[in-house]
Amino acid sequence: MGTGVVAGPIYHKKQLIMTERDTLQSEDALTALENRDFVPVLNEVVPSSEEELLNYRKKLRQYFLQGKKTEDSCPSNVVPVLLTTMLQRNIESLDYPILCNEDNRNLTNLYNILHKLILDHFNKDDANILIDNLPRMISQAQEKAIEEDAVRNYELVVNDVFESFTQNGSQSGENASFLEQCEQIKIHLLEKSSTVIDFSKSTVFQILNWQLKNRKERNQTFLKTLKKSISGLNEILLLHMDEKGSPQDHFDFAEELISFDKIQDMAPAVVSSSLPEARLNRLRQCYQTLSEAHKSYSKSCCTIFASQKLAEEFVLNKIMDQATLEVTSKGSCAKAREYYKNEIRSFVQIIAALRLADLEIKQQYNEDLHNSYFAGFALSHLSDDDIRNFHSLIVVEESRNLTQQPKDFLALLLEGAFANVLAINRFDEISGTFQQNDLDETYLELAALAIFRRNTCVFQGGADTPDWLNESLQKGLDAPCPTLWNILISKPEPNQEHTDILSLKIAIESRYFPRLVYNLQSGDDFGSHFDLSENPQPEQQFSSYQQEILVTRKKKIENYHLSTADFLAFSPDNCKLLEIVPSRFWHKELIPLAEYLTLPADAQDGKVPFIWVVDEQNTLQKAAIPVSWLQRCRARLDYWLFLQELGGVNSNRIRHTLEEAKSQWETSKETEIEEIKAQLLTEFESTRTDDLEKAIRRILNALIDGDQDFTKLQQPSSITTIPTGEASKTEHEPELDQTGEIIKPTIQSNVWVESDECTSCSDCIDALPSVFKYNSDKLAYVHNPKGSTYAQIVKTAEKCPARCIHPGLPHDSSEPGLEKLIKRAEKYN
Repeated sequence: MGTGVVAGPIYHKKQLIMTERDTLQSEDALTALENRDFVPVLNEVVPSSEEELLNYRKKLRQYFLQGKKTEDSCPSNVVPVLLTTMLQRNIESLDYPILCNEDNRNLTNLYNILHKLILDHFNKDDANILIDNLPRMISQAQEKAIEEDAVRNYELVVNDVFESFTQNGSQSGENASFLEQCEQIKIHLLEKSSTVIDFSKSTVFQILNWQLKNRKERNQTFLKTLKKSISGLNEILLLHMDEKGSPQDHFDFAEELISFDKIQDMAPAVVSSSLPEARLNRLRQCYQTLSEAHKSYSKSCCTIFASQKLAEEFVLNKIMDQATLEVTSKGSCAKAREYYKNEIRSFVQIIAALRLADLEIKQQYNEDLHNSYFAGFALSHLSDDDIRNFHSLIVVEESRNLTQQPKDFLALLLEGAFANVLAINRFDEISGTFQQNDLDETYLELAALAIFRRNTCVFQGGADTPDWLNESLQKGLDAPCPTLWNILISKPEPNQEHTDILSLKIAIESRYFPRLVYNLQSGDDFGSHFDLSENPQPEQQFSSYQQEILVTRKKKIENYHLSTADFLAFSPDNCKLLEIVPSRFWHKELIPLAEYLTLPADAQDGKVPFIWVVDEQNTLQKAAIPVSWLQRCRARLDYWLFLQELGGVNSNRIRHTLEEAKSQWETSKETEIEEIKAQLLTEFESTRTDDLEKAIRRILNALIDGDQDFTKLQQPSSITTIPTGEASKTEHEPELDQTGEIIKPTIQSNVWVESDECTSCSDCIDALPSVFKYNSDKLAYVHNPKGSTYAQIVKTAEKCPARCIHPGLPHDSSEPGLEKLIKRAEKYN
């Protein structure tokens, strides 16, 4: 395998499908093959004897510390269990090839284009067949070009795809309508002018070259601005020349821009001008600067510096046809620094000349004001829009070289050079054979070095997602500041391009080479520049996925984490270093790596971390890892936590701040609750005293009113009777629960009146004399609670201006509409 991906059972599945699919004659047979069950199996564990287990644990501990495998270790031809899910999820890549439309300058993958055209042109049955087989048909067409790294012919790709269409699409091979629709789509595609980019080791350069081609449009706008200023200055200078003079005598350097013979013919026969010598020299110098700039920027808008090794490996002289390639013998960054110093000095003069020309053409130049301004004109006077017109400068270098010899690289960033650095990381290098003493991973943290400068845009990721890559290259070229593209690439082998794309995804999703964006244009504050959202589950320490497994012949869903150890185990050579623990020796001291790394240091004593793998029989096994692997896993996790902290994702600082704020809030609320309880108790005691006074007054009134039946005296809902004992309370007495809250009193069953609140309006007595009467104080009371219907009583309570009538509950349960009446009465009870 070209990139060192382990040939485990799931990869065997892919090879099996690709080998056998060509011999199948029907779509049903192919579908059955691709759906063949490869679910990992967790066998029942038969424990060993205590003595055997004790002996193995000693040897396992020695392996953990020294990396020397035991003689009991199972065969190591295994693959991490999550590769099952990821390979099945990516059995066919839909991201490549991509089409670069020459008309609208868009970049779209071929799958999306064909998917839309199929839905628009075919009937439902044929469309479903084609869409189901579309990934495979694109893959078949793509496999023809993997051996080539250069841009493919668009017409050839279209023809290859539609050859697969006609072979696989229609159930009735002779369907004339189907073939006609195929031809229409083919014609529609061939009418467009597009460039095809396949997945290869050179993909990043092909997309970069496409962006430089788009950038030429901006360059054309800048050239027009230069030409307009040159033309305006030329008109002013023509006025100064006498009838014998020739402009070519003074401006022979601009001969390519201006036809002096035509100017001479068009000029007036006699011209009078009184331009001061100082202004004339200023205009001529400005004219010459702009003319030379126009000539320079017309040739190329970008210069690329690369070593001889990289230039030959990626065939840059052929791919990067939109730029000038400078092959360097010494460090590319050093050469770029020298070039930049000269180029930026000239660019500052060009911008100064443009502004001076604008003032002169508009006759607004004031020598007293502007002479000193232009004498001190420097880089700091340039705006972001000015900088975006600067001649693009790109350095191509390997990440390892940039970290091993960082002087010139960091100097470029320190000086704020408007340069773009494309750092190359090869998958086969970062996933190669693990050496215990090889812990130098500084190159994996190159992005952090650039971020610490705080003046550099950083884009880190892989070539597996062309949309992200294209957007990152575009933003980097447009940024008015230094830019670092730290890109992971892979060289696909024939029939393995999808596996190699998957390899890049695994490196990113395992946090070994996480995606990262630090874009100075995305906000004003430091935190707003970070973006980790392109990583799966960016708020978690490890990405995790659900995997279906078989346990005692029953399917079960388990959750597995993807870690640095899983990534390293994709290499066959690295797999040989793993201790595959026989199931009979599984014990509680073996714990998953993700759990081990989150334990406190003292809790890790005596534990041995492992990862889940699958062997050739599709059986789940536990693979213990040595301390040397553990150090690298910790380093990668620590770097990821560092990025999370900077990006404000799963930040300990933010979490502690929130927890402290929550604790303070809870404390203040508890204090507030206690104050409310105390206030309610005070109000309750006050209300209770008032109710006792009212009750005594009512009793006295009843005794004085001799014609009143004392037994029918109504009590207010909150009044208490005179207690006869500690537990002797009426059902209406306010009580407190265990927390000190007041228990809401129950509603009195019969209608009653708060006589003390009565205003003697006579409304209730006039409406229902069978229920209400006046006492001797001409205050209303209830003399017959069952003297009328509940509906009339509620209606009377609603009209009472003093709101002292309380309807209570219905005395007749058969009365119609009670539910609504009780609802109406709630506000008066």
